[in-house]
Amino acid sequence: MNPKGNQENQNLRRLRVTATTSDSRLIENRESRFPRAVAMAIDDAQEVMNDLYREEAEYGDGSCAFMVMKEQFEGGVENPPMSLKKGTLHDPKCRQYISHFKKRLLDLPSDPNEPKEKITREI
Repeated sequence: MNPKGNQENQNLRRLRVTATTSDSRLIENRESRFPRAVAMAIDDAQEVMNDLYREEAEYGDGSCAFMVMKEQFEGGVENPPMSLKKGTLHDPKCRQYISHFKKRLLDLPSDPNEPKEKITREI
């Protein structure tokens, strides 16, 4: 989807939100251009992915899912999870993001398929 001067491609735009980690990247080719609505939907989803995969994480790969597993591991088998950060648990945060991603999947078009595939794997 890279335009090379033809008129129909003049209304395409680049993505504005850059992935903070390679695990959170929804579109591999940063030079790709998309119709405005598609680019906005991908940018919105990329912001959420960036929040889920933080750089300079204290634990694991920086993902929210890793923290949920770590909290349960620290709590022990058949015990409730143990908070590792300021008395909060990451499970509710993960559930909120899953709900958000399910809504965003409806906004994303089938082409390009790359963001939909990565978000579906994340859910």
